[in-house]
Amino acid sequence: MKPASNFFAVFALCTLWLVGQPAAWPAEPAVARVIALSGEMRAGGHALKVGDTVAEGEEISSGLEGRATLEFAGRSVVHIRTDSRLRIQTHRGSGASSAQSEIRLLLDSGAVDVSVAEQGAPSFAIASPSGNLAAVRGAELRVRARVEAMLVEVLEGTVTVAGTAGGQVVVGAGYGTQVKPAQAPLAPVRLLRAPD
Repeated sequence: MKPASNFFAVFALCTLWLVGQPAAWPAEPAVARVIALSGEMRAGGHALKVGDTVAEGEEISSGLEGRATLEFAGRSVVHIRTDSRLRIQTHRGSGASSAQSEIRLLLDSGAVDVSVAEQGAPSFAIASPSGNLAAVRGAELRVRARVEAMLVEVLEGTVTVAGTAGGQVVVGAGYGTQVKPAQAPLAPVRLLRAPD
């Protein structure tokens, strides 16, 4: 076989091998699925029902009686409470690498309860007008966003809370913190015991 023929044979084999490899492109946007619902919830201008999906970029709003539970990539779950506005800023499922998978939510107002899956879950973060948080896998937490502050309560795992003006604290299970606009988050304090 001539040297030129060898080159083209090797080139063809390398091309075939590359075609069979998983793409290293960013993961495609995923959708969140509504798995429970009560009252009225809206997303993208339409009323939601159980089984509907909500895509990256859409805002979900609940009325005074509305509540919904969304399941995200990796089986992380978010319970949206009444009178809340939540936008899915980024929702990327697992792709070629774990660095490409992430869930980023913007809680404009209201409250959510979050359960981040322990295995195979994308990185999870919530932003609000007052501050931001990043949760580890297996974390369970409650977040409330008000005009005057963001309140974070951690039930399981750990969460890092940062202020929009800088400063951050790590909040462990059984502790909570508060962050106000243009301020650093307060030092974590122990949560009150649940009533009997």
